Amino acid sequence: MTYCCVIGCKNSSKKRKVEQEGVGSSCKTSENKTRYFHPPKDEELFKRWSQKIPRKAGSKLLASSRVCDKHFMDHEIVKRDEFIIEGKVVFLPRINWKLKTNAIPSVFEDSTLQHLPAQKTRKEPMERKPLGKITNYKQHYRSAKKPRKRKEVAKISEKPDDLVPTQTIPLQLEEYKDVVPIDESDPGLSIEVVSEKDEILQSDIDKVKLPAPSWQRAQLPNSACFKYFELVVNDNSVSIQKIATVDYKKRTIRKTIMSRDVSENNIFFTSIMEVQEMLNKIHEAKICPGIIHNVDKHRKQENCFVSSGEFLDGVWRANKCTLLIQSRDAIKPCKFCKCVDKALKQQFKRHKTIRLNAKSNHKYLTKELLLQKISAQAKKESQLKYQLQKKNATINELNAQIKMLRDKTAI
Repeated sequence: MTYCCVIGCKNSSKKRKVEQEGVGSSCKTSENKTRYFHPPKDEELFKRWSQKIPRKAGSKLLASSRVCDKHFMDHEIVKRDEFIIEGKVVFLPRINWKLKTNAIPSVFEDSTLQHLPAQKTRKEPMERKPLGKITNYKQHYRSAKKPRKRKEVAKISEKPDDLVPTQTIPLQLEEYKDVVPIDESDPGLSIEVVSEKDEILQSDIDKVKLPAPSWQRAQLPNSACFKYFELVVNDNSVSIQKIATVDYKKRTIRKTIMSRDVSENNIFFTSIMEVQEMLNKIHEAKICPGIIHNVDKHRKQENCFVSSGEFLDGVWRANKCTLLIQSRDAIKPCKFCKCVDKALKQQFKRHKTIRLNAKSNHKYLTKELLLQKISAQAKKESQLKYQLQKKNATINELNAQIKMLRDKTAI
């Protein structure tokens, strides 16, 4: 039901009447049906309504609130419409009353006026007093500045002398030195930071065992970077599918499987043993076989389109294929390639059910099939038009014969 939002009104809800008992003795009453009005949509007029309507503390006037007709003057309500019929002015009563444009509720009980919302007023400015006997305001500060305490720094011992390598090799790591000043007032006092790693000798690199006889090693010219790769020999071809790039200077490893970089970030290592373990893991891991193109389950390659995969050398492979699978069981496609297989099967199923003249969604059709379907529909429409013209001609002939028979019978 609809209720009035004014506090102490008889047309408010029963719950409000119990809560607001003793506030207001009701507004003007009448035996007619009570009408309720919405607040105005104009922002300024809405603010004036909210200031004039007494209501419960903490509540706000909302756009969904209602105010009954008992709180408005009679001249503010349009109760009938004026019409001019045959030169005479006729007044007809309105079923739904409406308010005039600038109508504001103003009929309230005196006891409810204390519940009017408090209006926000601006605070009075504080009294300004002089700061005292101050002549120069530019050099005046709120408080005296305190000098900073100088930190006492202990002197750092010099760099040790016993840092000579036992063997000279072309793979020497660079030495990083940074001079960090401690106090600006004392520039002579500073710390010399020396960070260096244990050198990896060429003899240690040669000790790295290859995981299998099919693996080989090659060094990039003028660098400490080595590439470990596996040669896969088939009947008619030789291919390289797994490559591990090891940089002994930066101590990083990157994996490349089937010309695709697998490792998002560089894998760091600290010893030669970690390099050998990583090579063994790459060798033991199996490559994802992908989805082999099947004529019975997939459409022709030129008619297929899958945004999440690509077709290469008779195999469908997902764009996010993991490539390496750490499993000793039978080789199965990864989860991303399985999603591509599912999409291909759905396309094949749709193509099987779709016919050229069927009412179906054309977004699953290829360009050639769509052109065939449009041409077939145009041909069918032209045939139907020709048949319609012939039938209309026969109908006209029959109508003419009927007219002649009617004329003869009338004579």
